[in-house]
Amino acid sequence: MNISKISKATLYLSILSFSIWTGSALSKVLLTYNFFIPPHFELKSFVNQQTVTAVTNTLAPVYALSTAAMLGVFVFFILFVFLSKLSLRNNGWLFISLILVVLLSMAEFFLYFKFDKAFIESVFWGVPDGNTHINLLIQRFEKFSSFPVIEMLSACALIFLFLFQPLKKNEN
Repeated sequence: MNISKISKATLYLSILSFSIWTGSALSKVLLTYNFFIPPHFELKSFVNQQTVTAVTNTLAPVYALSTAAMLGVFVFFILFVFLSKLSLRNNGWLFISLILVVLLSMAEFFLYFKFDKAFIESVFWGVPDGNTHINLLIQRFEKFSSFPVIEMLSACALIFLFLFQPLKKNEN
């Protein structure tokens, strides 16, 4: 790829944001599901009235970081596509990556505005009531329980597309 330094910088920032988002999304899922008993989202025995606020205070920064990192991925990847001037027609991997990034970003932003924003605001600036925070998390996972799996599979697909760049037309 023969691209400008600005394009390389936006690609670097996009990959950096993607790495942070992948780590925070995985942490978010592993941390959150660790506090519940799977079928009905009942709290495990170690989460009680004394520890529930500490648990939600641990989760809120991870949720905020995940959304902020996805915003970085979205902005920097769109900038890379426009600044690099690579043809989407000749680079199918870039086109599919663009579609995946846009779809993942829109889903992540929807979840943020629908569920995560209320959770983050209530933890950082609201009443320190851990039960309210846990109920917000339960609502999120009852409605979108399989979405984290889709996110992780899409992240793996994006990594594959960037590494191997399939569907690339030779310019010769």
